Amino acid sequence: MDVSRPYGLIAHPLDSVVLHVLAGSTTGLTGRTVARLAPEGSQQGISKALGRLAREGIVEEESAGNSILYRLNRSHLAASAIESLVNLREGLLERATEAIDEWEISPVHASLFGSAARGDGDSSSDIDFLFVRPHGLDADDGTWQEQIEQFADAITAWTGNRAGVVDLSEDDLPNLGRRNPALLTSLEADAVGLLGPGIEAILDGGPR
Repeated sequence: MDVSRPYGLIAHPLDSVVLHVLAGSTTGLTGRTVARLAPEGSQQGISKALGRLAREGIVEEESAGNSILYRLNRSHLAASAIESLVNLREGLLERATEAIDEWEISPVHASLFGSAARGDGDSSSDIDFLFVRPHGLDADDGTWQEQIEQFADAITAWTGNRAGVVDLSEDDLPNLGRRNPALLTSLEADAVGLLGPGIEAILDGGPR
């Protein structure tokens, strides 16, 4: 590691891809396995990234017969920072849940859905949330709207992404399939529950 330029440790976009794969494993991986698990990059590109990171000391190399095994060097000064970055999605879910749990009017259900839930969003993607209001609570209720607005602002402050909010009443759920079939499909496929009953239970409010 160049201690005068530690920020130069990750010099190429594929370096972060490789580190993400290695941070998710507790065993050594071959270069071929890293390339297979990586969401992008050719095997040659991944191999070059592994070599760069090994020279920086953040990746360890171990001979295993005719192969070389690679693993994240968790003793490296940068390892904890790398693992924190890899686990940012889990940190977002935890922080979002804690924030919602402090609302004055608690939602019947809250979940993350869409690209952030699937794990394929980027810096231009909205981070989408579903909130289900208790029966009889008007959408224009001042306290409820203030909670949602403050939450959306917090998501942007935490991530840099815009928050997309779907605000439904319990009364909307029985007809959701007819009124917004695309939303229903996305929720059933991707939703990650944050508060309240699971998405299957909350959507089982009547015929769709």
